[in-house]
Amino acid sequence: MKIKDLELHKIVEKYPVMQKKEFEVLKLSIKKKGISVPLVIMNNKILDGRHRYLAAKELGIKDVPVEVFNDLTEIEIRDLVDSRNFEHRHLTPGQRIMIVFGQLSKTKKISKGQIANEIAVRASVNEKTVRRTLYILNNGITEEVELLNSGETINKVHSTIKHRLNPPKEKVAIKDRKS
Repeated sequence: MKIKDLELHKIVEKYPVMQKKEFEVLKLSIKKKGISVPLVIMNNKILDGRHRYLAAKELGIKDVPVEVFNDLTEIEIRDLVDSRNFEHRHLTPGQRIMIVFGQLSKTKKISKGQIANEIAVRASVNEKTVRRTLYILNNGITEEVELLNSGETINKVHSTIKHRLNPPKEKVAIKDRKS
């Protein structure tokens, strides 16, 4: 399909952008071998393949392979895009949890216990990992949550927040008095 006829679907915005170095490696691969995994589109909008599309544009490639879907519901689009991204992107557990949490918080009214279980299943992580991530979302400042979105480990961000909220007490030196 002609690359000029394509545009990005709004769903791609929920996935983190590739790091610059990772994108350069993708571009080099496409330059050498071409696009081996077709872009997934519906109504000329890209559901999966944003970085392959952007790399192709930068390389001046005019035609790209596509897999076309028609008339998918929002839930079908979400499930398709999640499965594709979770399979071939190097998303951290924290990034996967954030994506699933964002979807569920917009569409479902369920208890915290239920949401932790559902997120764990959909993001392929355990519930403890989900609870730590929810702690980050509830207690983290914007910069800390962004660290998680950018790929920092859950444990590191969790520790940073715990340290900020509960700083270690200063040790007071007690001199031994001898009478």
